[in-house]
Amino acid sequence: MLPSWLTALGPWGTAILTGTGVALVAGLLLPLLAKRLRAADAAAALGTRSRLAPVALAAFAAAQVVNLPASTAQGLLTIAAIAAIGQAALWTDHLARAYVLRRQHSAETTGRAGDIPIWTVFGIAGRAVVWIVAGMWALGELGVDVSTLVAGLGV
Repeated sequence: MLPSWLTALGPWGTAILTGTGVALVAGLLLPLLAKRLRAADAAAALGTRSRLAPVALAAFAAAQVVNLPASTAQGLLTIAAIAAIGQAALWTDHLARAYVLRRQHSAETTGRAGDIPIWTVFGIAGRAVVWIVAGMWALGELGVDVSTLVAGLGV
């Protein structure tokens, strides 16, 4: 049961307070977790690149905590989904970049410097695919019919 002062704000005030609280807590906890995990390089890097995770958590929590009109709740869930898609794309982009840099460094130290340009091309192409898929997925969440876009790509 929600406190009376919170319900007096109405559904919008309650949703805004809940979302803000969750975003602040998530925004504070994720960097602290990243500092704790400095030994695990990838986990620490992903923790520091969690810009959209608090937004996704806040929108989802705000939509769940109060009884909002269906269209408003759906809008908050769409915001949460798009923020989660963006966050997943940021993480995947970072992991792809780190993998390519590691492979380039390996090629450089083992005397296969000729492999560096191909890893650069793989990195650019892989990151482009990540962002294209994320963009199309986000457009799909917004209700845009992406089937024509996919057909236009020749897929």
